[in-house]
Amino acid sequence: MIRIGCSGWNYASWRADFYPQGLPASRWLEHYASVFDTVEVNSTFYRLARRDAVARWVTQTPAEFRFAVKSSRTSRTSSACATCSRACSGCTSHYSR
Repeated sequence: MIRIGCSGWNYASWRADFYPQGLPASRWLEHYASVFDTVEVNSTFYRLARRDAVARWVTQTPAEFRFAVKSSRTSRTSSACATCSRACSGCTSHYSR
């Protein structure tokens, strides 16, 4: 299956063109998920998302919606690759539906 999505959903420049007029930013992911079935979470490159934020994302999207969580910039160094499997298992449990 090929999934089509964007590298995020929280772009102020999309307000006038993509999101319905008057839709609060807190509901942008819900609207995005009505158009696309996947999204990249780019912010995780810089920091792990809070569990409550991830839980909110899950409640705002249908069960078949998928998040592509970008790996941390610290996992991209050669020394970090040795511990990558531990980091990935932590992310998996953190981001599981």
